[in-house]
Amino acid sequence: MPPGGPEYTLVGFSDQLDWRPLHFVKPIPANRICSACGIVRRTTALLPCMHVLCECCYEQCAQDGGRVCPLDGHRCQGGDVDWKESAVEEILGRKVSCWNEENGCKAMRFVYNTIEPRQMCLSGGGFFAINARTLMRLAEAVVTYSVILIQTGDTVIHALGPATGLFNQQEDVIGFKKQ
Repeated sequence: MPPGGPEYTLVGFSDQLDWRPLHFVKPIPANRICSACGIVRRTTALLPCMHVLCECCYEQCAQDGGRVCPLDGHRCQGGDVDWKESAVEEILGRKVSCWNEENGCKAMRFVYNTIEPRQMCLSGGGFFAINARTLMRLAEAVVTYSVILIQTGDTVIHALGPATGLFNQQEDVIGFKKQ
């Protein structure tokens, strides 16, 4: 288990959070976690053998008109399955550790606060994350400042790399480290 708590990957709660591993402060109840893939999805199936499957894994275990648990091989019919729907607030209202925890950040926030792409964490090593739009504004400011420094004769340290790579960034979150 990671230092800040158990790590879970959410799917179906928010486009910004889908497939991003999060370190939760407290464990999510086992009846919300797929026993086969470990993903936390909004809808889960509780099989008669007491294993929990997400919809995706449940669909994969079809066999001869019924279902076979991928973990223990027990057969069941659709009517034997207890479907559970997680309320978005139930999961997004839980606390997670900062994504920068491994570098010393002790901050915790609610999952719904991590949806904002303008996350910043300047503790424990000076890492921060920004979305591509904010990165573009930052890059423009750096270029403007660099031009001013060049015009005044000061030295500019070129730390951001070639502009062609900088402006074509497609990722939602980009990390940097202070030197």
